[in-house]
Amino acid sequence: MAKKEELKDELKEETGGEVTAAAAKEPVKTEEDQNPTEDSTPKLKKRKFVAVQDFKDLKDNGKVYHKGDSFPKPANKNVSDERLQELLTASNNQKRSVIKEVE
Repeated sequence: MAKKEELKDELKEETGGEVTAAAAKEPVKTEEDQNPTEDSTPKLKKRKFVAVQDFKDLKDNGKVYHKGDSFPKPANKNVSDERLQELLTASNNQKRSVIKEVE
């Protein structure tokens, strides 16, 4: 209970003496809450793709992919969502999908 009173006093000092019911119930944020560590941030699942036919990636220095190759090469290379959509759909020079997403 003493901790609660300390928090109220601290809140009064910060707000110039006014403490509302909502402010009194609000939890105090610690430095850790404000600066989360790398371990506490959720990891995004890396999407994986494979070539469904042979093609030359004209937007990546003419890199050649054969059917079954993983895309992109190297696997840790960042490819824009726009470029992925081009290759996943018929919105490319071959007018057909050249990659597919795998699990």
